[in-house]
Amino acid sequence: PNPIVLSSICVSKDPRAVDGNADLGQLDALRRAIKERIESALMSIAEKEKGWNVNPPEVAVVTDVFENSKSSSEFRHDTKMNALAHNTPNNKGRVKKESVCGMSINWHQTIVQEAANAEVTIGATGLKRGKKPKCPTDVINTASRLSRYHFALRCGKRDPVSSKTETDGHYSSYRKYKQITSTHLLTRVATLAL
Repeated sequence: PNPIVLSSICVSKDPRAVDGNADLGQLDALRRAIKERIESALMSIAEKEKGWNVNPPEVAVVTDVFENSKSSSEFRHDTKMNALAHNTPNNKGRVKKESVCGMSINWHQTIVQEAANAEVTIGATGLKRGKKPKCPTDVINTASRLSRYHFALRCGKRDPVSSKTETDGHYSSYRKYKQITSTHLLTRVATLAL
């Protein structure tokens, strides 16, 4: 199958930036961290494989701040802690730290479809945003299109992941299910590569 090629990477502005135009520094850091490294990797691949012509993804910083990001959460927590330190004489006040919601949004637009096909994925699980899966079919239905499972499907293996190690397809925990299915999936991908 063809590789998955990212055309662009967009991130929200970091709220911890000191001045209003600090997105230039953030943009430069993204270019160094992502674009330049990918360019050098692609050049080394192009030297080995003739006809390989893939451009690195463009990077951009949008002006909107994603309120549930880690940097926004840390900024709010630090602001509350500083205000609390100045307002309480004994500094015994406590501010509950927020739990961040690491999500990614990926979308693609094809020649066949004019509208972009967007998908919101929870970073901790790699599943689409929605209910927590309770059985294997739930996980398969909520897996991201960028997951190993969907990659294996695109490689030609069309049967769904199933495991007979637990009764009735129900698992004692979500972690146990992930361990078992990832082992089965890696085995299937390895056999496809042979």
